Amino acid sequence: MHSKPAFTLIETLVAIGIFVLLAAGGTTLYTSWLAISHHSEAIATITELFGEAERNALSSLSGSDWVVEQTSIGTVTLRDTASHSVETVALPSGTTINWNNKTIYTFTRPSGTVDTSGMLTVINGNRQSNITIRKNGTLDVNPTAL
Repeated sequence: MHSKPAFTLIETLVAIGIFVLLAAGGTTLYTSWLAISHHSEAIATITELFGEAERNALSSLSGSDWVVEQTSIGTVTLRDTASHSVETVALPSGTTINWNNKTIYTFTRPSGTVDTSGMLTVINGNRQSNITIRKNGTLDVNPTAL
């Protein structure tokens, strides 16, 4: 009789152990990458909404000021003060924003400047960034560690 070549139990267990270690490491890296991606996406969304509010205030034909505000947890809205045009954006999952006691920023026409300066803190997982809103409408993004 001829025996067929086969894997031994030890060889099979070693292969399974290697696979489990690679899967565990891959899952950790993927989760970390996902948090970084969501954090970057949230910052990009916020800065784009502020930039759009400034551009809209500068070019407003109706004479309306433009507002960026937190409408609920996890959503940010861009609208004109006459509420004719509204864009609500959902932030990536796991992202929270600390508006630091100011949930609305108004960009005035015709200058495009914001009504008051302030700071937002964007938090996702173990990543945190401060976005400083200056009176002239410019933004500074400063990443910090938790």
